[in-house]
Amino acid sequence: MGHSPFYLTYGRHPRLPLDVGLDGHKRHSSRSEQIEQLHEAFVRARVLQAQHNERTKQRYDKGRKDVNFQPGQRIAVFRQPSPVGKASRPWTPHRIVAHRGPNAFLTDQGITVNVDRMRLLKGRNVGNVR
Repeated sequence: MGHSPFYLTYGRHPRLPLDVGLDGHKRHSSRSEQIEQLHEAFVRARVLQAQHNERTKQRYDKGRKDVNFQPGQRIAVFRQPSPVGKASRPWTPHRIVAHRGPNAFLTDQGITVNVDRMRLLKGRNVGNVR
């Protein structure tokens, strides 16, 4: 297991007043030994963080689909619904104008939208998209 954030910040384990009174904490024999142990703790923390990041990415990518939107395609963009009591449509029709980044597109209404908030419109009744 890794070290606590306190240890990685201060180079020692936290002590409570009871610990100080009993003087039960282990001291390093030299400053160079303390520096070496702290360096090893940093290396271990980096390894554990990289492993955690890789597991998180694999879980996220498991349900991820590649998208292939092109300029000119008709899309529906999700927007937050209006407050309670007001009628609104959460999906509004747009047309893609340009590709802005790996996951972002510019629409005909001048907004940049992430692919997570887009879906392709299919069929004849797609609303009043220009």
